[in-house]
Amino acid sequence: MSSKEFQEMSLKLPFVGLLVYCLSLIAFTLDFLSEVTGWKFLSALPWVLHEIFTLMTLIGLCVGMYFIALSYRLASSNTRYLVKQLDAARGAFQSGIDGYFEQWQLSEAEKDIALLTIKGMTISEIADIRQTKQSTIKTQSSSIYKKAGVSSRAQLVSSLIEELLK
Repeated sequence: MSSKEFQEMSLKLPFVGLLVYCLSLIAFTLDFLSEVTGWKFLSALPWVLHEIFTLMTLIGLCVGMYFIALSYRLASSNTRYLVKQLDAARGAFQSGIDGYFEQWQLSEAEKDIALLTIKGMTISEIADIRQTKQSTIKTQSSSIYKKAGVSSRAQLVSSLIEELLK
């Protein structure tokens, strides 16, 4: 089943289930009110037709709940699949970044700083996280840029993204 077909089905199932469930609920309410109030709409029906109507209402409620439960199960399954795909993509992305860090021969400190830089943190934020001076981070950032063959933060991020998208 394609992703588009799955989306269409996952949108239709709860709607169909809710529609059948609501129609059955209305029928049940009408039946109940006719019994309690003596309203002649359904109580005027022969006994067999009244029981068939009641049975169809029960079946409708069950079918509606089945469609709602099925749509929930499909949505839950789809969510688990997407979480696995996202985890795999994260792993592949991190693995790619680690590969470039190794290729550039970055030290462990430089790897940390490069990763925080890629995440968009400023020099002062990185210095606070690493509990060091901003001048140290600037020096290490310059070393990272030199090893990566770029001259700025923007070029570093752009270069990594470009390489990882190949």
